[in-house]
Amino acid sequence: LRSRIHTLTHSLTHLLTHTPQRQRKETDAQHNWGLTLLKLERYEDAGLIFESIINDEPNAEESWAALGLCMAKLEQEEAALACQRQVVKIRAMKEKFSVE
Repeated sequence: LRSRIHTLTHSLTHLLTHTPQRQRKETDAQHNWGLTLLKLERYEDAGLIFESIINDEPNAEESWAALGLCMAKLEQEEAALACQRQVVKIRAMKEKFSVE
């Protein structure tokens, strides 16, 4: 009986932690932490957070914009411009698919 309960508990825990809603909340929490680091002028640390989000969600527009700001503050002009271009691309894609 203990073995079955352990297996059931493990399975339910896995299902609970791998829902799209849970992943969205975790991404939002990460993004907010990055914004906090940005406000504290910890641009490199904030940039790493935003890069992590973007690696998981390539169309995370706000994280791209925040990463661009970090790059600008770190005087990485080319990287900041690349982030800006990505934001424009994502917005254009969203507009295209929301109209059709």
